[in-house]
Amino acid sequence: MLSTSVGRGLRAIVAHARAAAMLWLANLALASVALLPVWSWWTRTAMLPETDPLLERFQVGIFRDLLIDGGGLGVGIILLTVIGLLIVALPVSVFLAGGTLEVLVSEDGQPFFQRFLRGGSHFFWRFLRLTIVGGVVMLITVAIVAVAANVVVSPLNKSNWPPGAFVALAIQAVAIGLVAMYFLLSLDYARIQLALSDRGGVLRAWLAALWLVGRHPLRTYGLAFVFAVLFGLAAAGYLFVIARIGTHTMNLILAGIAIQQLFILIRACLRVGLLAGEMELYQWLRPATVPGGRFAPAVPPAPAADDPIDLSLAQ
Repeated sequence: MLSTSVGRGLRAIVAHARAAAMLWLANLALASVALLPVWSWWTRTAMLPETDPLLERFQVGIFRDLLIDGGGLGVGIILLTVIGLLIVALPVSVFLAGGTLEVLVSEDGQPFFQRFLRGGSHFFWRFLRLTIVGGVVMLITVAIVAVAANVVVSPLNKSNWPPGAFVALAIQAVAIGLVAMYFLLSLDYARIQLALSDRGGVLRAWLAALWLVGRHPLRTYGLAFVFAVLFGLAAAGYLFVIARIGTHTMNLILAGIAIQQLFILIRACLRVGLLAGEMELYQWLRPATVPGGRFAPAVPPAPAADDPIDLSLAQ
């Protein structure tokens, strides 16, 4: 079943490329808005002689000094920009999730853009409540797991074994990652249930999704792992190319920006593919929840009790 879900997800990348393009355009719009104050600060700071080494390669130490001492208000501008992005990104991501799922689920012949906007607006408030509730619980749980993991691995940190600190850090990272992934996957499957059935409360859908992921961890985590590997390969390729081309001329800087946008588009494609694969897996794990929804599959009616039944095929 895992291979079927992966195949469905990979096919969806091609079949629903416009949905991925919408995700990419939304990210581009957010980045463009955030770029304006940062670019304004950088154009003032770039005239300082301390920035010359950054033309050869990025150096964290020099950039940190520029944020603190050069150009004025660097830390404040970036901090306010990040806070503003986080505030705006939440409703935008919720709307995009609803639109993407509507496109994946609906097959009513309506134009793509109309279906995307319909899904984004139709599911917006339910998906927003779901994201807030799930996000708060996830942050609390992750914090508890981080503290507990730190207590568990403290003997490794205090031991004289040379790789002890690295092993302890790896254990903490794996524990936190698995717990965070559990809640993120649950959010996906809760959204899928709401999109398929269009009924039931947010809390009920979320609790059902928590149970689904907890009951089938190999399948749910396995599907996410396949797409995580694909994302990792894309990220490695992006970092390799960026490191090779450099940033010492304006043409190379523009080429780096173009490559970055290509990477973001690939990430959006993988997100659409993961949602499509998760939908396929959900319909296989919980087929009883699909009939009666907005887009239930066509099922031939069973013969009535008094209808004659042709037994010729059984002979």
